Amino acid sequence: MFKKSKLFYWVMQILAIFWLVALSYHIYKGIEIESWPSAKGVILSSSAKSLKNNIERFVLDIKYQYEVNNKKFQGRNISIMNPKFSRSETDEELNTKKVRES
Repeated sequence: MFKKSKLFYWVMQILAIFWLVALSYHIYKGIEIESWPSAKGVILSSSAKSLKNNIERFVLDIKYQYEVNNKKFQGRNISIMNPKFSRSETDEELNTKKVRES
């Protein structure tokens, strides 16, 4: 019985270390992103995708384009954590991220 509880202890320790490293990475990336210079961009498309689970939640699907040093880039990442929104939060977020004519 003691061997099983000792194994459980070590498995939990390894999992805790894994989650600590993953969380530290996300915090580091968040701090790093804050120091990036900003650039004006254009939203090419914006929509929401429904998640299938017990609570109605959505993730945003945003495609944007921006230019730095006369070189154009496109992206889809709006957050390092990919937040999930309720229906009302989704509508509000999409209203602030509408496609704009260039």
